[in-house]
Amino acid sequence: MVLSLRTCCQRLFPQPSPKISFHRPSIGSDGVLIPVASLGFFRSGRFAHGPAVGLTAGGVVGTLSAFPLVNAIAAHLTLMRWLVIIVIIYAAVSMLRSALVPSVRVAST
Repeated sequence: MVLSLRTCCQRLFPQPSPKISFHRPSIGSDGVLIPVASLGFFRSGRFAHGPAVGLTAGGVVGTLSAFPLVNAIAAHLTLMRWLVIIVIIYAAVSMLRSALVPSVRVAST
């Protein structure tokens, strides 16, 4: 009998509800898969340690500083909804503008 990684994770992390049965196995699977998949980048030298540490530190600081703000705004769900809509529209417009800019191709010799 062959057991997949997903089946093993489902047995290790039993589900409290069938509605969320996909979530914990995928987390367990990613926890095993991502470190193994990243070894190739470490060995090839294509991994930049400085930016990775900077992004990690920035993410921690950003999360800790955003938590009180989100808790304060949570009382005003309409305001939070509009903030999310504005951020999505801004991101969409930014991506569309960058996609419409003609790219410059360098001819190889």
